[in-house]
Amino acid sequence: MKTILIINHFAGIPGINASGQRHFHFARVLSDEGYNVHLITSKNNYQVKNKKLNESFLSIEGVNVHFVNEVHSKKVNLFVKLVRAFSFSINLNFFLKKRFSKDKIDLIIASSPDLFTAFVGKNHAKKMKSKFLLEIRDIWPLTQQIIHKFSRFHPVIVLFRLIERNLYKNADFIISNLRNFHKYLEDIKISKPFKHIHAFEVEHESIKFDSSIYDQLPGIDKYKHFGIYAGTIGKLYGLEQIINNFPGEVKSRVAILFIGSGDYFESLKVHTSKIENGNFYLIERTENKSELLYLYKKASFGISLSNNFQELYKYGLNPVKVFDYMKNSLFTIGIGPYHYAGMKDSKGLVSIPFNDKNAFSKKILKISKMNKVEIEELGKMNKEFGELHFSAKSALEKFILVVRSLI
Repeated sequence: MKTILIINHFAGIPGINASGQRHFHFARVLSDEGYNVHLITSKNNYQVKNKKLNESFLSIEGVNVHFVNEVHSKKVNLFVKLVRAFSFSINLNFFLKKRFSKDKIDLIIASSPDLFTAFVGKNHAKKMKSKFLLEIRDIWPLTQQIIHKFSRFHPVIVLFRLIERNLYKNADFIISNLRNFHKYLEDIKISKPFKHIHAFEVEHESIKFDSSIYDQLPGIDKYKHFGIYAGTIGKLYGLEQIINNFPGEVKSRVAILFIGSGDYFESLKVHTSKIENGNFYLIERTENKSELLYLYKKASFGISLSNNFQELYKYGLNPVKVFDYMKNSLFTIGIGPYHYAGMKDSKGLVSIPFNDKNAFSKKILKISKMNKVEIEELGKMNKEFGELHFSAKSALEKFILVVRSLI
């Protein structure tokens, strides 16, 4: 039996955290194919201040899941993220030496955006003479350079660029969920076998709905429609525009729920508390998928937001929550350049410019005049578009073919 290690700093695990479970499903489908699969991730959850697992190992749906320690901090900012990533990579290195230095490892799969983690995976693959499959989900250092307005000569960017080049050079194969990532490889003159494997969400047929969070939202039933933004509550996302650009004439008909965590949570809490009629709700993220799915069931539409970083997004945009909304038949307002995500032809998703008050206001006004059946039809169209272009089945089939080509 061939052995595969999948390494991802923050991997969503069923029953443990509600983050994207892309790598767990990769592991599960490989396990079903007869491979001995080990998924290695952190004991901490991404962006969560006070969640940490005590377990170091669990077997879940045939997948061996290992949890590695990292520095724990209640703060959420770039410096802390880098410290956490570096500490996880150090502990990961010791873990791999202790646990996987004697057994034959046929393939190591490591995923970005955390380059430190991927670098440790690459080094262990070299030591064990294993094949190395690199996945890119976020282009570091380009992302950090653009978002934080760093000079290309900033020490952090220089370090990331050196690691990035080394990873590409030593990868046996590269995959990415960014649809135009092959253009990035061409731009930096990297020639390696490459495959685009789109983002996807898997049906949650066995999960029961849990109304606990919804029942705690005072007065939400009085609104004709409510929209949900589920994701990172970060300073760079510009979430205040949803409040500032909200049309006053629909305040008795439409509400917005923000659910998530991040470095802007407390500021957004203050911002929403100043709204007199209370049609903005803010709650911290839940790790109970059943609670989140119930909110999707009750919501009329979803909101996704991506900043307008054209230089970055021209290589592809990966709005994770949009795929969640698609899978749950939610009509979606995409604020930002969603044509880079391959979604411009979805009749169930409307893309509007970043911080365009007129466009957002008009869309909310239109929603306020729609009945439940009309907006549900748009949600069904969004789901159908997702099933056609972003199906889990086709993504997993592509992934298996890549693995088979390597081992």
